[in-house]
Amino acid sequence: MKNAPKILALTLALAAAGTGAAQPAEEAQRREYVFQNLDATIAEALFWELCGAETSDRCRVLHASGSALHVMAPTAVQRRMASLVAERDALPPSYQLQVHLLSASRAPGEPPAALSAPARQALADLSSVLGYRRFELLDSGVVETVRSARVNLAGPAATRVGIVLELRDVSGLEDEKLVVQVGAVSEGNGRAGLPEGAPSIPASNLLETSLSLELGETAVVGTTRLAGADEALVLLLTAVR
Repeated sequence: MKNAPKILALTLALAAAGTGAAQPAEEAQRREYVFQNLDATIAEALFWELCGAETSDRCRVLHASGSALHVMAPTAVQRRMASLVAERDALPPSYQLQVHLLSASRAPGEPPAALSAPARQALADLSSVLGYRRFELLDSGVVETVRSARVNLAGPAATRVGIVLELRDVSGLEDEKLVVQVGAVSEGNGRAGLPEGAPSIPASNLLETSLSLELGETAVVGTTRLAGADEALVLLLTAVR
């Protein structure tokens, strides 16, 4: 058969063309993701990134709330989304923070011996800048938290000082550094039985700031002058681990 090779070649060409034909689009599916720690806005941003070039009728958000995201997407996108949610929704690590509250004056003196070497160095640096030389440790506390915590410390003249600590950007922790938002509020001593001659201290906001700490580092959060006295309160913060 003279035409047999031509027929065979044509058959093979048609078969090859058939293998290159477009495959049917993967069916889009609905799925709801519920979170314990991941914010829904972050989850939604991850979802849109995974959708890529998918059309809006096949990849879209059906409903979003603070703790859930209901979406429609092809199976491959849903599979990658489920993996990302499982990774990002895991409970973040906890960190231990130590707080020292001290009074400071310009009278001669030394940092309290009970403080760690990094804390003593932080006070020495403060002394060289602001001139305070005598420090008295009023109270200290240690908290462990994944996001925020409050510790109440004994302040001067029968006051109580509330320290609020809030960790920021923990999920993006780089180079073992923490960004900590710190607020300190004096509850005053108006209701306390004050000793004779003790100053009356009203409730007030002492400071509000943020700082970056490496694990193991101690830093001076801030100082605040005591009204009517040549003294100040000093707050030290250590990122223990």
